[in-house]
Amino acid sequence: MATIYYHTLHGTQTITLTEDKEYDVNKDGVIGEGETFPAGEYEFEVDGRYYSEFDRSHPIEGPARGLAWSPLAFGLTAQLGVGTTTAYTLQLALGLAALFAALGGTLLLTGLGLVWAGRPEKAKAAA
Repeated sequence: MATIYYHTLHGTQTITLTEDKEYDVNKDGVIGEGETFPAGEYEFEVDGRYYSEFDRSHPIEGPARGLAWSPLAFGLTAQLGVGTTTAYTLQLALGLAALFAALGGTLLLTGLGLVWAGRPEKAKAAA
């Protein structure tokens, strides 16, 4: 899982624009100066961004989001995450079962010791 995340988060995506794209910077509800991206190829560094940290309206970041976080990357990390959670849950259940078995064994040993200590022959010898 770490390998998949590493390559997804530290990859470089190549974005090809077939036509010039305009991007208006929107900060605090105010549309600022626009930026034009001419047609061509752009290299985009993911730089540790998760899926929700991309600007979808950006002409470069928007397509890079879909390339970096492909359905394959999502599917693999989801499956591995479920497997990891299942393994930890089973390990916790095994630990609790061992704890309860140890408690049961202790109580059984204590009960048998009380039966042995209170047997009738022992009571007659003491009297």
